Amino acid sequence: MKLTDVRKMAIRQQTRVRFRLSDGTECVVNEDGIARMPGIRDVPQLNLEDEFSQATEVQLETPGNATKTSVRTVSRAELEKLVSNQPVPTPDDHDE
Repeated sequence: MKLTDVRKMAIRQQTRVRFRLSDGTECVVNEDGIARMPGIRDVPQLNLEDEFSQATEVQLETPGNATKTSVRTVSRAELEKLVSNQPVPTPDDHDE
């Protein structure tokens, strides 16, 4: 499973995916599939794909209305199942 697979899942399910980086900070893949590292102002000297491959668990955050957000922690194995259960894209379903 690659970070690209998780980005696609985040877009399709309108979910945020959070995981810890080796330096203690975190990365958030938002509902638009964009990976952000809150609090980092300079270009980090790390490879997000490598950092993601080391993550053993992630948090899935489903935004609700203004007062309620659903958060659950899943293992890497559970995340792989969620990613693999994604529908197969149609020819006109593509990243731009």
